[in-house]
Amino acid sequence: MTVVNEYLAVGSVFYVAVLVVTIFAFIQEKELKLRLCFYIVSALLLSAPFVAITPYGPRCAFNTVAFIILAAIDVINVVVSNDQSEISNVFEIFGVVSMAFMLVTMGMNGHVNHARVAVIKTQLARHAKVVYVRKLPFEQFLWDSSPARTRFQYSMYKRRMHIQKNQKLIFVPYSQWQSTKLDK
Repeated sequence: MTVVNEYLAVGSVFYVAVLVVTIFAFIQEKELKLRLCFYIVSALLLSAPFVAITPYGPRCAFNTVAFIILAAIDVINVVVSNDQSEISNVFEIFGVVSMAFMLVTMGMNGHVNHARVAVIKTQLARHAKVVYVRKLPFEQFLWDSSPARTRFQYSMYKRRMHIQKNQKLIFVPYSQWQSTKLDK
């Protein structure tokens, strides 16, 4: 998981750097350039406190990401409206691929999340001392979907799923779930 997070971090920094270079090198319209600078500065100011405050999760990043997306949409709009060449097709293909990727990612997370409720109910009906729950396949996109025992969310998850205090809750990695045979 650490390698994935490192790739995502490097990709994010590269993304913002390319956006800034594009703004200053290719955008000629003064008002648009100011608006894009506002978006970038707003994103940086929203993220700045989280250099010292942790954890920095999806809820914290929402507005920052929204400003970066607004800036990217404005840049893409300028490129597509001013240039009807191959670059327009590249942006359209990239958009379709990105949406398909997000659809698959969130679709798989949603499917597994709904399925694990039924598995928990089945185990509770059998009065299991240990309740096994499948982790989501792409849980890095969600906040604490499989909380650790030491976190407050762990007891909240148990309460929400009606798991008794004396029952142990174990989150099984997505790739190892098939060997448990609990959802059959």
